Amino acid sequence: MSKLIQKAGFLNPKRAGRYMNYIATRDGVELLDENADSIYMRYIATRPRAEKHGEHGLFGAEDTVDLEKATQELQAHEGNVWTIIYSLRREDAARLGYDNAASWRALLRSKQADFAETMQIPPSQLRWYATFHDEVDHPHIHMMLWSDDPKYGFLRKDKLLHLQSILTNMIYADELKEVYVQKDIAYKDVTEAARAAMRRIIDQLESVENPPESIQQKLLELALEMRTVTGKKQYGYLKKPLKDKVDSIVEELEKLPRVAEYYAVWNDLRDTLEGYYKSKPRQHNSLSQQKEFRAIKNAIIQEAERLRLQIEEPSAQTSTNLTVPSEYLLHATVKLFRQLGQIFRENATPSSNPMGIRVDSKRRKKLIRKRLAMGHKQDDHEQTQGYEQSL
Repeated sequence: MSKLIQKAGFLNPKRAGRYMNYIATRDGVELLDENADSIYMRYIATRPRAEKHGEHGLFGAEDTVDLEKATQELQAHEGNVWTIIYSLRREDAARLGYDNAASWRALLRSKQADFAETMQIPPSQLRWYATFHDEVDHPHIHMMLWSDDPKYGFLRKDKLLHLQSILTNMIYADELKEVYVQKDIAYKDVTEAARAAMRRIIDQLESVENPPESIQQKLLELALEMRTVTGKKQYGYLKKPLKDKVDSIVEELEKLPRVAEYYAVWNDLRDTLEGYYKSKPRQHNSLSQQKEFRAIKNAIIQEAERLRLQIEEPSAQTSTNLTVPSEYLLHATVKLFRQLGQIFRENATPSSNPMGIRVDSKRRKKLIRKRLAMGHKQDDHEQTQGYEQSL
């Protein structure tokens, strides 16, 4: 998808000389006794190929704009004036309906609140004017923005990029919708395939009857150390040595082939889905450090505490020495694996489409029928590259 090009800067009335080159309203040069801001305003309003409404092409928040009055207002302003240029390729502007001033005026008026927020100007203080220039290769608009109160107004690059994204989403709304539809279909296919693979692994984990002795031993050690805990028996409330003990059990679980296989599928699915809308690769964490699986740590603590209570019951002790019936330890570890399976099941797939949009079923079916009619196969999902922001 093509870009909405954005260029931004600001004018300071004290630097009027450097903007004199902007005075190019017609063949020949007309010298005007004005400051740089008003010169720029007159330039963008009356230059060749500006779409005019009477004698000029300036428009703003009001239905009609008096160029002389707007110029006088700008001349009296003592603060900075920001300028932004938005440009499209000719074919995009024509296809999307942004090859005329009316469309741009409607867009900018609908986003006045976003401009005010981006520039940290109270909405009631925001002043802006713009004009549309119908250039052959790159139709574009020039905007001028400022605050009635000079103490307001600040433009950061990240905020400007956010504003560009908002306008791009509006201009390319229909085309972005089609991109989301296609990616939504692919999202469902990829997700379902991963879900099936993870379901098979989870079923195997939940049916474990003889868990590894190494994990049984670590769970027993944790259960015995839990006797020193007087507060809440939750991971966030434990002291660091006990947290390290819990983490070591998670790390031991991660070494198991079935757990490792599940986590690999889980990561691959998220890598694929984020690849639809992010260019930066995901960071892969260990299972003990992955936030989606924090519940595993509390499950371990829960089973360790349950085991501690069992082995401390008088009926479980046949002598003064503390002993641990093997069936207790085995039962606790088996229950841990079942809890692990449940946690894996609950986190198998993202709770929502990462594209941030859900496409209704009717529209999805309509698109599929259209693609089949064009000769595509049922499972043929083309990937459409998203737009990039440029500043």
